[in-house]
Amino acid sequence: PEADAANFDATERVAAGYAMAQLGLGDRVLLIPGVRVEWTDVDYTGFEVRFDDEGDYVGTSPRSGTSSYATWLPGANLRYRIDGRSNLRAAATRSLARPNYFDLTPYQLVLDEDLEIERGNPDLRATTSWNFDLLYERFFDRVGVVSAGVFHKRLDDYIYFFTDEEDIGEDTFRVREPRNGDAARLTGFEVALQSRLSFLPSPFDGLGFYGNYTLTDSEAVFPDREGEAAPLPGQSRHVGNVALSYEKGGFS
Repeated sequence: PEADAANFDATERVAAGYAMAQLGLGDRVLLIPGVRVEWTDVDYTGFEVRFDDEGDYVGTSPRSGTSSYATWLPGANLRYRIDGRSNLRAAATRSLARPNYFDLTPYQLVLDEDLEIERGNPDLRATTSWNFDLLYERFFDRVGVVSAGVFHKRLDDYIYFFTDEEDIGEDTFRVREPRNGDAARLTGFEVALQSRLSFLPSPFDGLGFYGNYTLTDSEAVFPDREGEAAPLPGQSRHVGNVALSYEKGGFS
């Protein structure tokens, strides 16, 4: 019966509109400003599952919740052409990340024997982020490109799992639920290389290589830890990818 808490129904409706312009400022500069607005409405049905103070199953009952919000997402992208093979790109954008469906579901698992409650949070707000990026890219004679850049992100309402104590009747329960944090930042450096190895003898001249690496420093402020900061939950300091491809004669 404990698995009943993992079952839920969710219906999400998203309406969006945007406006943008593409402005050529001379031969070298391209500016693309714009704004997007998204309206989100979600209905949820989850379940409360209860076990008594002897650990026996008591019952399952439905719980419902709703969430709706509008988000404005402006942004501007700038490309400066250094020469025929090199570009410098800069961007300032606002983006959002919606909560996981299950985290929004108003489910509740109550274990009276252990004095523990696990629940969802239909009042979670979407995480929004102001993003600032600066990137240099250089194209090769052969098919390929190398790029390097720096970025900074300012996040509001990031989501993390919060554990607290809550008095219910004469007992104090340990409650775990997702909540919105205050603010967080990400600052980092990234480099990427993509190249087709066409200088190799046939049939190996169809090979291609791609790799990237990102170094990130993060800091988050938690509502329950006033004056303290910690790395953003779930954020890796080092991230890398390597891929090998093959494409020749219509085969890839």
